[in-house]
Amino acid sequence: MLMSDLHWIVWLVAVASCEYGEKLKVILKIRNQKGAIDVGNPVTLDCSISSDLPGWRYRWYQWRQIEGWNVINDISGDTYTVQSMSQSDSGEYWCCAVRDDHPHYAEFSNAVTLTVQEKPKATLKMKNQRIPVSAGDTVTLDCSIEGGFTGWRYIWYKLNWTEGSDLLNDTTGETYTVQSVTQSDIGVYWCCGYRDELPQSSEDSNVVILRVQEKLNVTLKMRHPKKSFHIGDKVTLECSIEGNVTGVRYRWYRWSWSSWWNEINDNTGDTFTIKFVTSSDNGEYWCYAIRAD
Repeated sequence: MLMSDLHWIVWLVAVASCEYGEKLKVILKIRNQKGAIDVGNPVTLDCSISSDLPGWRYRWYQWRQIEGWNVINDISGDTYTVQSMSQSDSGEYWCCAVRDDHPHYAEFSNAVTLTVQEKPKATLKMKNQRIPVSAGDTVTLDCSIEGGFTGWRYIWYKLNWTEGSDLLNDTTGETYTVQSVTQSDIGVYWCCGYRDELPQSSEDSNVVILRVQEKLNVTLKMRHPKKSFHIGDKVTLECSIEGNVTGVRYRWYRWSWSSWWNEINDNTGDTFTIKFVTSSDNGEYWCYAIRAD
């Protein structure tokens, strides 16, 4: 005989046995729970019978669409608790109140359906920022949660390389901003959301690793320097950046009392040459190195 057939016969016998005595009502309820249940949350079912007779014990059953009947054999009390709900716990539940002493009873409860929903997914991104970040930059992390639910508040975490995990308590908004990044801001960041209504929490987001690099030194020198120049002389300025850095282009600036700041727009190379010096070329010069990577 198949096990499913045996369960069916046992169920028929249990129901039939109730015909020979007083009908007692068995009620199954979910304790403190409304609607769908988030993955990982605990759930308790309460089974009660309207009888003053002593000696009741309880049998618990679950029906799942794929597996069919499942007898929960490890409990005989009037409560059944799942400490951490998963998708496999979804399904219909019954309890049966059984009394072995005379008068004998076996009565099934109403069915209760447990629906387990996955927590919404949180996604963490660095907003409008290239990686790695240079010291002094402003960095904004953006946490978003899918599903169209509203009312989220956010918890932010940072894992330092040496000090473990920190809870960032200075914000509950969807963005976290570091105004001027330093080496102390290096670490692994992630976020999650919580709210008052169901679903009450999200999954933890992916992680974003914040790496901070010091800006490389740029040096401006005059080729063949001398203390003073005469009108008509040739002057060449050379801009260089430390390290073996490729793909660099340069921006050139001049400051004078007459024109203040003036960007020299017609040159992006590492040298700037004035072929014929005039008095209008007096001033202070800077260069700025920039690359796309």
